[in-house]
Amino acid sequence: HGPEMMCTGGGHAPPAINNSVACGALHAAVGPCQVALTTCNAGNTPLNAAGCLAAFEVCNLAFQIPYEATGLNPYDMRIKCKVRPLCYDFSAEHTFLNDKTVRQQLGAKKAWGSCNMAVNMLFKADFMKNFHQDLLPVLSADVDVLIYAGDQDFICNWLGNEKWTLAFEWPHKAEFNAASKKPFTVGGKEVGELRHYGNFHFLRVYQGGHMVPKDQPEAALGMLNALMDGSLKTTAESVLV
Repeated sequence: HGPEMMCTGGGHAPPAINNSVACGALHAAVGPCQVALTTCNAGNTPLNAAGCLAAFEVCNLAFQIPYEATGLNPYDMRIKCKVRPLCYDFSAEHTFLNDKTVRQQLGAKKAWGSCNMAVNMLFKADFMKNFHQDLLPVLSADVDVLIYAGDQDFICNWLGNEKWTLAFEWPHKAEFNAASKKPFTVGGKEVGELRHYGNFHFLRVYQGGHMVPKDQPEAALGMLNALMDGSLKTTAESVLV
């Protein structure tokens, strides 16, 4: 759903690309990406592993690179990418967490870094694999599962997250898909839109980027409280504590 998010903003974020020709090319690239993804997830053979690497290259070339070319932050479509590669200035965190006294109190033996790209690249073959099936035993054990996404995030956009929750094969798929969306409120303020059935929940957080707790801290605390106290099953209202 990268092209839709880039070209429409998913209905809630500012579109990153307003050129109809460019948007047409993005939509045309969906097919080759899906073919590579299918090969990647068809098994655990060397051929499938090669398909995962191919999917990483094909899909990123098709969607991630065009988005980055806009200069926008992939974690928040409202703002520019300020400091690469993560687009945020983590200098304050870097200074604090690498302070000698802080490291001693934490028992840290190594310096802190915001992201180790060498380690990141070792997981390239995993990025394109499906892991949703691992939720089945969790749901069967009656553990609450919450999938949430900020509606200003491109990289893990709410459109794709909602689509996979609707496509997810589990015993109550029909009931979940038939469930109506309800406003999710925190302290009397509407902060999101919730769909749920039983112990499976999907929440779109209004005006939140990839880091919902950073952008919408009250909404993030409210959804966490509701998840932990079980009230997501019975109400779409949360109280801050």
